[in-house]
Amino acid sequence: MKNVSDNPYFVVEDVHGAKAEVFFSADGEHEIIFTDNNNHKFFTEKYDQTPIVFVEQSAIDWASGKRELI
Repeated sequence: MKNVSDNPYFVVEDVHGAKAEVFFSADGEHEIIFTDNNNHKFFTEKYDQTPIVFVEQSAIDWASGKRELI
């Protein structure tokens, strides 16, 4: 994946401090990196040719309790 930058495009945190960081890529290969409340990465979800609004919504859903990872 080629990130536009090393900084996340969007970050959302759940009530326990776990985070979902959305990384935007100009080539359409976006991803979400999930970290726990100790900042340990536990999962990366890749989205190929998926609209960024869908990727953002997936991160929001996860942080608000819908814990389905693709």
